[in-house]
Amino acid sequence: MSDVNNGISRRSVLKGAAIGGAGLIHGNKDETVPYEQSVNFFAKLKAAGVPAEFITIEGGGHGMSSWRQLNSDYIAQLVKWLNRTLKP
Repeated sequence: MSDVNNGISRRSVLKGAAIGGAGLIHGNKDETVPYEQSVNFFAKLKAAGVPAEFITIEGGGHGMSSWRQLNSDYIAQLVKWLNRTLKP
């Protein structure tokens, strides 16, 4: 697997697996970093066998500063993922 051909390296996959997985969070109205970039990365993680979770912020733009106004429960989802992923 090469970075150029697959967009994800073995090192990245192994790092993700070593900590118990990967968590992605992205606003679907982000005009700075395309939302599809995270969608594609998530698909590649799953295809590589890395446990991963993807949280979409409906209506969310770039950066978390405005997300609370969207009535998203992303903080609860993130805390749940962290507790599940990082538990001893």
